[in-house]
Amino acid sequence: MSKFKSTVETAKGLQLIRETECSGQNFLCYTKFSDADSLWMIGASNGTDVWRVGMTEDEIKDNTQMRPSYLSNVCSTLESGDAQIMKVHNHLLLTLKCGSEQYEFNLYELPATERRKEIEYLLFKLSSQLLFTQKQLKETQDHLQEVLKTTSTSERGAFPDPKNKPAAKVKKLVGHSLVNPNSKKRKTATGVVFGEDS
Repeated sequence: MSKFKSTVETAKGLQLIRETECSGQNFLCYTKFSDADSLWMIGASNGTDVWRVGMTEDEIKDNTQMRPSYLSNVCSTLESGDAQIMKVHNHLLLTLKCGSEQYEFNLYELPATERRKEIEYLLFKLSSQLLFTQKQLKETQDHLQEVLKTTSTSERGAFPDPKNKPAAKVKKLVGHSLVNPNSKKRKTATGVVFGEDS
């Protein structure tokens, strides 16, 4: 990996894709790096047409010398989706505001052959991002289920379920009622026993 590409990667600007709305029209703003031309590119597409500009390492360095946080500010503002797009004659004006800083880029429309390749790139990049997000979501859900199972098991161990507790045996006292232990059992009446005549 070239030093220039590494610098762009550190600023998290290699493969950004964010949607923004301007004047009732949706655009995808994106960045990519061309190894063949050693260019960092910023582009925008409305799904049919594509506008783009490429910057060399020297151009990035010149801007960074004037504003040290130039590259990271551009990337973070693009990532947040805080972008404004205006159509000016044959190109788009992309404006990024980061605090008191403002960055403007003139994006030029690509010819039909390049446009098709760029739209394919955006389509498959969005698809891979979606699959990655779905995978992360599933892993998070699986982890959450495991945590809930573990927590539930440990709680049952610490506080036994009273439903599963065996019933306590009541010891019967001699002469006392089992239903009402405080009262003594009455002896069964036997009647009067008369003595025998001698």
